[in-house]
This record gives sequence, C-alpha cells and structure tokens, in this order.
Amino acid sequence: MDLFSSLYSFEICSLSSGSSGNCYYIGNADGGILVDVGISAKRIIKSLKEIGKSLESVKAVLITHSHIDHIRSVEAFTRTFRKPVYATAGTWQGIRNNRFTMQALESMHVSIIPDAPFMAGGFSITAFPVSHDANGAVGFHIQNSHKSLAIATDLGIIDDRAAHFLKRANILLLESNYDEEMLENGPYPERLRQRIRSSLGHLSNKQCADFLASSWRDDLSHVFLVHLSEHNNTPEKTMETIHATFAENGTLITESASIHPFEREKRSPLFRID
Repeated sequence: MDLFSSLYSFEICSLSSGSSGNCYYIGNADGGILVDVGISAKRIIKSLKEIGKSLESVKAVLITHSHIDHIRSVEAFTRTFRKPVYATAGTWQGIRNNRFTMQALESMHVSIIPDAPFMAGGFSITAFPVSHDANGAVGFHIQNSHKSLAIATDLGIIDDRAAHFLKRANILLLESNYDEEMLENGPYPERLRQRIRSSLGHLSNKQCADFLASSWRDDLSHVFLVHLSEHNNTPEKTMETIHATFAENGTLITESASIHPFEREKRSPLFRID
C-alpha cells in the first residue's frame, strides 16, 4: 500500500476497553486522534509506540463523557502534551468537577455541540447524544474522504438520534457490555444491576446484537464490540449472542465483513481498513 492510498484508510486500535479504562486510536498514515484517555498517559505512550505511533501522531483528543474510565489522563494531555481536547460543555464541566482531572487546562478545551460537524485530525466529525448517566455524553461519527466510522461506548439504549449515525457508518465501535444471565447471577448488588440495565446505563449483548441484526447493510464492513464488562461478560458470550441473534433474524453478512470483540485492558492489533 502506498502512502497516498493509506492516507484514505482508517487505522483503528483499542489501547484499552472496559470499565477500568478506555482509549481508542483512530487515524491514517498522516496521524490521528484519541477517543477517550481513560488510562495512564504512560500506558498510552507505550501502547502507541507498540503500533508504530507517537504522541506527535495524535492531533486531538475526543472525550465521550466525564466518567473517570474515559478521562483519567485529560490533565496530562492538556497541560503536559498540549493536545486540544474536544468535549461538550457538560462533559468539560464534569472533567473540571472531578478531583482527579480538575486541573485540566481550560485553554486546551474545544467545546463541541451535538449535530454540529467539526474538523480534527484530518477527519470530519459529528458528535451525537447518547443515553447515559453523564451530562453531555456523546458518541462520534468520524468521516474520511470515502468512508465513515461511528463509536458509541456507553449507552443504555440506542435511540433514534444515535441510530441515525450508527446506521450511516461503514465501521462501528459499539458497546456490548454485559450478558444478561451473567449480570443476574453475578456479584453486583441489585441497585448496581438496575443501573446497568437502565436506559441510562449500558448496552447488553442482546441489545447490541438486535440492533446489528436489524440494521446490517452490505457496506457495513467492520464491527468492533467495546466496553465488555469484567464480571458480566466475555468475548465468547458476545459472539455467541451475535451468532444466535443473526440466525434468528435470518441476517446474512458477506464473507469479507468482520465482527471483532475488543478485549478488556489489552491493546488490540492495529487494524487498517481501506
């Protein structure tokens, strides 16, 4: 692949995924962006180096919402590395109200508004609201010259606004947080189980699978399943639910299409998608 063609590819890597920390690199041969920085800056730098990238490769940071597993290193990225951080006003308020990130540099914040496109890292990006218990929580629809990617990591339901952007994308990073049986029989107290199941909580394997089965298109080439629960899910459970739901719905996908769960706290390979 030559340099010119690789500029129009998506490069995707999960540096970490799950309730202990989330960080995703999305780029091309010319650089890229980080979506969330919920792990240590040291670990981010190490993981980037392992895939042949550096902090210089990172042109911007996008934040989905202000829970600590998505913002842990925001202060370092604004103060030490001087990277612009794109976040809604509600998310930035949550960052400044958190004792671990309250020193994040205000001048590096770029305020974004859902449904209003902006440019970052060479991509055209649109934030869209998601149903989660954090003020100003969003997903992102990210476009290059000929394809688009959508990421929604924490959401209790896929409402019409989120579905609009998810259904437009050729590549999805979509939450598949918990297996319903594992959650019911697991170690969590009932109040926490209710929060996870709620419309402001997290997406179950079945909810994720139902959405994919009912909205699959031939131009949807890659789905990455993200934010799997440590205690209430496994990569095998997510894929079992996907296969069973697709079979029930009679949903067929092309041999070239790919569905891949990202493991918790483990860097994925660098995927390059033309």
